[in-house]
Amino acid sequence: MCRLSLIIVTTVGLLQRFSMPLAGSMNQSTSGDATTTTQTAVVMAIAFFIAVTALTTLLLDRFGGALREALHVSQ
Repeated sequence: MCRLSLIIVTTVGLLQRFSMPLAGSMNQSTSGDATTTTQTAVVMAIAFFIAVTALTTLLLDRFGGALREALHVSQ
């Protein structure tokens, strides 16, 4: 499931990188450094996704360990 999510985010990032923005501050016609802005936005989106995935994994690991211990104690 995690691999699928990473593939989806990477694909969306690449599609966004190679397509013309429709609206917002990343309009390529207004600025010469729009490519840098777009690259930065893609990198930030991927970094945010990885951070959220890592945090969720950590929390689920902690919860799973506590649940296993509680089930073991209750038997």
